[in-house]
Amino acid sequence: MEEYFSNGERSYMTERHLGAGVFAEFLATFLFVVFGVGGVLSILGGATALMSEHILPIALTHGLAIYLLVSVFGGVSGGHVNPAVTFGMLCIGEISGKRAFLYMIAQFSGAIFGSLMLVGFVPDALQSGLGMHSLNPNTSTLSAFFLEALISMVLVLTVFMTAVKKNVFSVIAPLAIGMAVFVGIMFTIRLTGGSMNPARSMGPVIASLLSGSSIPPHQWIYLVGPGVGALLAAIIFGRCFRDA
Repeated sequence: MEEYFSNGERSYMTERHLGAGVFAEFLATFLFVVFGVGGVLSILGGATALMSEHILPIALTHGLAIYLLVSVFGGVSGGHVNPAVTFGMLCIGEISGKRAFLYMIAQFSGAIFGSLMLVGFVPDALQSGLGMHSLNPNTSTLSAFFLEALISMVLVLTVFMTAVKKNVFSVIAPLAIGMAVFVGIMFTIRLTGGSMNPARSMGPVIASLLSGSSIPPHQWIYLVGPGVGALLAAIIFGRCFRDA
């Protein structure tokens, strides 16, 4: 995940590699939504209620997909696959504002295209909710916001500690990041759905709106919560761990 030129700059940060990095983020997020949302649809099998036997396969599908995609695309774009990770990288000065903006556009676009592909190719009987995140009726808006910020903070801090910090054995980064996604979903899937990723949440929402379907309320939580979590991770990493 860490490729350097002789001047210490990551190779994927150079202007010459910007186009490749942006396309890598588009493709990685597209595939993450196809695997993640597609996995949810396959696991639920058309059911509208989440059962206990669904939780582990859904969490594993998302965690393993991130492990795979960060491993594959990390050397090209950094393997963010998540606007919250990109925002966190911007906050600690690892990427420029231009790169962050283009990455986020690519990530949201990839998620939307991935969701639309599933709408087009998955039988209607299996498209229950299109894998959209929604709050448990017993989870308050404030609690949901806190939980999404918390698990996103853990995810982004994992990225910083394994893929950014210089004295860490970064080969473990894809596995650690995938594990952070896995445990975050296991913890919150019954409470918020366990997003941590605005693109993963908004792709199915936009695809559902375009196809005329209704969407669950409080979708702003899945946009703002991960951003706040990424900002907290950046503050903690910068103040406590970057030079430790």
